[in-house]
Amino acid sequence: MSPLSFAALIVFAQTPAADPSGSVRDDVVVGETAEPTVKTEPPGICPVVIVGALETVGVSPDIAHYGVYVSVGFGLNIPLNQDWMLIPSVAIEFSPEFGAWGGTAFLAVDRFMTQVGDVVLTFEPQVGLVHDAVPDGQGGFVHALYLAAGAGFAVVTHHGALIPQLVVTYGFDSSAISLVPTLLFSVPF
Repeated sequence: MSPLSFAALIVFAQTPAADPSGSVRDDVVVGETAEPTVKTEPPGICPVVIVGALETVGVSPDIAHYGVYVSVGFGLNIPLNQDWMLIPSVAIEFSPEFGAWGGTAFLAVDRFMTQVGDVVLTFEPQVGLVHDAVPDGQGGFVHALYLAAGAGFAVVTHHGALIPQLVVTYGFDSSAISLVPTLLFSVPF
């Protein structure tokens, strides 16, 4: 499941069996020890806002610094079962350093790994497309399209997910290859 769906499941699992009025909730089964046992169906589709920062480093044909970008986007966590989640997302990116901008579209497959207390760890391989527009020095932009693939881990709490990842991009027009270390924070809305 996606990090935020796991977070929602954690919150759901820690809900007491009775509300303040004393009525018993229908999503809780009370066992012989009077301890509630919560049903563990995955939550539904969860929309999220994703913000982050990334560094783009060219590795082929030359090693070069292509810029630090900030990113803001939107995703949908779509549960498939208790362990797997699809996360399609779109984002816009901007590099204040070079005045470059662009957009991304990714599809991640999120896999539950472990839980320690209230913290959940998941693994997220992903593929996507990246558009980049770099100033050409004459008032216009040079546009490029990249195929992207990578993976990361999501550390999930009740407040959201912190997602460090490493993505590799390949330029369709230039055959340039870049490494893109990224740090994202995802919160439900």
